[in-house]
Amino acid sequence: MISRLPLAPILCLVTNRNICDPVNLFRDLEEAIGAGINMVQIREKDLSGKDLLSQVQQFKSCMKDNALLVVNERVDIALLGGADGVHLGENGISIPDARRIAGESFLIGKSVHSLDGAIDAEQSGADYLIAGTVFSSMTHMGEKVQGIDFLKKLEARIEIPYIAIGGINRTNVRSVIESGASGVAVMRSILASTDRVAEAFNIMSAMVNSRWQS
Repeated sequence: MISRLPLAPILCLVTNRNICDPVNLFRDLEEAIGAGINMVQIREKDLSGKDLLSQVQQFKSCMKDNALLVVNERVDIALLGGADGVHLGENGISIPDARRIAGESFLIGKSVHSLDGAIDAEQSGADYLIAGTVFSSMTHMGEKVQGIDFLKKLEARIEIPYIAIGGINRTNVRSVIESGASGVAVMRSILASTDRVAEAFNIMSAMVNSRWQS
């Protein structure tokens, strides 16, 4: 449900074990949650079901319910691993089908790359959206860059929370939040950092200072 999302701003870490040094990752993650990460999306498309379930369980244990945990695409693994929800790709199974499997209380997100896609996902019952690609990203090389204008279009038409993704870091996150996003999803800016905890803190601080002044 929408109310189960963290209060804005949302800082979602998208995992990719192939772009970071895994040493101390879980220790860093535990500390980074205290520094600002309040949502984790496990996105490891090349793992077998068995290994993905094991990773979900490791993350769940490490996070200690201090942040939301969602699993990319795999509703079955998300349920078995005790995750809070599932995140569906633009070409994944439908939101109603995922809802039938997981139930009404399960958090269901959807990736969108157009205003029409966002409207359709909202009408289909998505709890939140991940929208992009906002800036050029090494993770999604060749994908169309939507830019800040895309977020402004969503702000005018979409009522559910949407999280921006794509090339976002502490230097450009302010413009993203000021365009209406409820938060950001990041991968390399934290995972590839030499100080993941500090980077999480810096991104969250920039978001808070842009729209949620204390």
